[in-house]
Parts: sequence; structure tokens; C-alpha cells
Amino acid sequence: MQRVSDFSSRLKEYRAINDLTLADLEKITHMPSQTLNRYELGQRTPKVDVANSIAESLKINSLWLQGYDVPIFSKADIEETACRPYPVIGEVAASFGSEAIEEETGDYEQIPIEWLRGHNPDNFFVLRVKGDSMYPDFQDGDCVLVHRQSSVDSGTVAVMLYDGEIATLKKVRYKKNESWVELIPRNPEYQTKRIENWDLNECRVLGEVRRLIRVVK
Repeated sequence: MQRVSDFSSRLKEYRAINDLTLADLEKITHMPSQTLNRYELGQRTPKVDVANSIAESLKINSLWLQGYDVPIFSKADIEETACRPYPVIGEVAASFGSEAIEEETGDYEQIPIEWLRGHNPDNFFVLRVKGDSMYPDFQDGDCVLVHRQSSVDSGTVAVMLYDGEIATLKKVRYKKNESWVELIPRNPEYQTKRIENWDLNECRVLGEVRRLIRVVK
């Protein structure tokens, strides 16, 4: 096995591929950006166990990161380990009456490429769930991977915007050629919200929920 590069070059390459800043990398690896910068500049070379830890955080082949002539992902588990980091860009209420939040939280989720099913990675985003109206399917603190799109089939769980600025996570129900849409909670303690007629002008689909991301402690 031949070494064709070094750690600093490979770390730079990984950041370029994924369009990440050193601050982004710090959040993913939980290592100080100053230390990562020294690695990139070649001022320091991490010990093998540190390089392995960084590679594990990035979900890539540690030998590739250390400069060896191997694939960035191992062939045996490429579908499992190939990931893309997505920032958690805000919260979506699993209730009614909360304004949409579209700011970065500082958190990242490593999303397996296979979850994207061949779609453009830029058309996905990650939101954190707030509230319990979709309990037990979606719980407070869960994250969801959302495919950005302007329409969904009836019966789909989607992120919806209504009243112009209020975002919610709900099952969507409607009938073609009829002027209404229902936002249906999973939790029986909450009532279905029906939006109809002129109010539909202030209602739109932000995206379809494709994956639930839950950390079990």
C-alpha cells in the first residue's frame, strides 16, 4: 500500500469536496479549529489514534485521510459510511402556531448518501422537531431530513407553511380540485387544522419528510 499524499492535503481535499469551513469541521469532529488549521498547514501531524478519530467523525477511510492510495470510502460498506454533513438549520413545530425558524443552530447531522436516493444533495435540509403533536412518530428533539419541494401527495408527512410565516410538521390530506387542505397531527390530543379557500394563498409546502433522525441515549 503506497502513500501518495499526506494528512494536511487530504484534510484540505475533504473540506473542498464538502464545501466546509474549519469552523464547520470543528463542530463535526469536536476538535479545536486552531488544531485542525495546524494539521492543514502541515505544522503538526496527528497521531494515528487522533487521525482515526477524525476519520470516524467524518465517516471516511482513515488510511485515505492519512495519505494512502486507497478509496475515501471502503468498498465493502460504501453505502453505509458515505455521508454528507448537513447543518441543522432551525426548528419546525410539531404543534400549531410557531413561526418558521431558518437559522443555523450550530449542530450538524451526518446523512448517509444512500438516504438521498440519487437526488441532488443540495435539495435536502435538516430541521429539529419541537413539540409533541406528532408523537410518537416524531418526538420533541428529533431531527428530520427534508426534501425541498413545492408539492406532496395526499397522505404525506411534510413541512408546511401556513398563515404566511408559521411552519409545522404534519400529515397532509387534500382532494384534487377542492379548495382545502388538512394538516393532521399524530397525537390525538391535538385537532386537525383545515385550511381552505382564500387562506390557501398563505399556505405552501416547504418539503417532504424523508427520514427521521433520532438519538437514543
